[in-house]
Amino acid sequence: MELQSVDIPQADSIWFVVRVLDAVYEDRVSARDIGAYLGDKVGRQGSYYVHAARILGLVTLDPQRHTVALTPYGRALRTYDPVARERALRHLVVRTEPMRAVVHEMVRRGGLDEGAISLVLQRLAPLSASTAERRVRTVLAWLRDLKLIDGDGDGNWHYCGPKLLAPSASSAEVQAALAS
Repeated sequence: MELQSVDIPQADSIWFVVRVLDAVYEDRVSARDIGAYLGDKVGRQGSYYVHAARILGLVTLDPQRHTVALTPYGRALRTYDPVARERALRHLVVRTEPMRAVVHEMVRRGGLDEGAISLVLQRLAPLSASTAERRVRTVLAWLRDLKLIDGDGDGNWHYCGPKLLAPSASSAEVQAALAS
């Protein structure tokens, strides 16, 4: 295990995660204010979306002041056009834990069902089985919404996104993958 429970996202919509950037840009920097900005979500739900944006490296948290700030990448991402934003999110998600581990295991095994994804999450963080099952739904929602996975009708999910790069990939390989 290498992650904390809070490092496994529980914000079901990747698109609301992106809207956190606009909320913070508009000076809504508390979880309660961000939740309200996202559409009548309570502070706890705002917190889920803030933590999801933090997991992706789009925001930082100030634990003393309980406020949120955009990272340089978060500031840049909010200015991207919709096509570039989706492309950037696709690459960001497959490089970020826990989605990275799920995707790599999907590729390695030729697909995963929800139970297997739950086990991947439990290996990464101290999650109970019931918590892992709920977090699986979030991870799958992100991967589906970004068109990174397909279901086969038998409960298995298969990766269909951009080519995955080895950690030792050359800069030319990285640039080629980013163009896809």
